[in-house]
Amino acid sequence: VGGMLPFVFSALSMNAVGRAAMAMIEEVRRQFRDIPQLRAALEVMNKYDSDMSKASKEERAIFDAADGYAEYEKCVEISTQASIKEMVLPGLLALAVPVAIGFIGGASMLGGLLAGVTTSGVLMAIFQSNAGGAWDNAKKMIEEEGRKGTEAHKAAVVGDTVGDPFKDTSGPSLNILLKLMSVVALVIAPSIALDQDEVTAHNMNSIQLSEQVVENKQTTASDAEQEKTLVIEATEAVSEETYPSETMEKETTEKSEE
Repeated sequence: VGGMLPFVFSALSMNAVGRAAMAMIEEVRRQFRDIPQLRAALEVMNKYDSDMSKASKEERAIFDAADGYAEYEKCVEISTQASIKEMVLPGLLALAVPVAIGFIGGASMLGGLLAGVTTSGVLMAIFQSNAGGAWDNAKKMIEEEGRKGTEAHKAAVVGDTVGDPFKDTSGPSLNILLKLMSVVALVIAPSIALDQDEVTAHNMNSIQLSEQVVENKQTTASDAEQEKTLVIEATEAVSEETYPSETMEKETTEKSEE
C-alpha cells in the first residue's frame, strides 16, 4: 500500500493539472470568440504568423486597440479554484490512509506503510524532477537552434506537456505527501501505542491464567495420588488388625517355605 500511494497521488495531481489547463484553454477560446477586439487582434496575428513587424499601421492599431479587453480575472479564478478543489482528494488520501492503517493494522503495519511510501516516493520524486526537466530543456534547445515548427519541435512540445506537470506539480508534491503522512503517523502514535499496551496486558493476563489452570490441575492430580496412597495404607492397617491370625499364618508359611 505504501509503495502504491506515490503513484496514485501523482496520477491524481497530474489529472488535476490537465483538467485545470483545459478549463483555462476553454476560457481563452471563449474570450477570443466573444470579444470583438480580441478576435480582430487574433486575425492580424494569424495573418503574419505572430510576426507583428510585418503588419501595417492600420493592422498595428487594431492589434494595440485590443489591449485591456482580456478578462484576466476569469483565468486567475479558474486557476485558484482548481488548485483548491482538485487537491481535496489527494489531501484526504494522505490524511486518511495512515489513520486507517494505524488503527486497523497497528503500529507494525503503520511502520511498513511509512517505509513503503518513503522509499517509493523518494525514487518517484527524483525520477519526475529529472524527466520533467529533460523534456522541458529539450524543447528549449530545439527552439534555440531555430527548428521551431519542425517535427522534432512538435514532439518536444508533446513531451513538455507531460514534463511540466512532472517537474512543477507531481515531483514537488510528493515531498508534501511524505511529510504529511509522517506527521499524521506521529500524531496518532500515542493512541496506537495505548492500544498495543492494552493488547499486551490482555495477552499476559491470559498466559498467567493458563499457567494457573495448569498448576491447579497438577496440584489436584498430586493430591488425588496422595489420597489414594493413604486409603490403601489405611485399608491394609485395618486388615491386619481385623485378621491377625491369618496374617501370622501367612508369615509362618512364608518362613517355612524359606
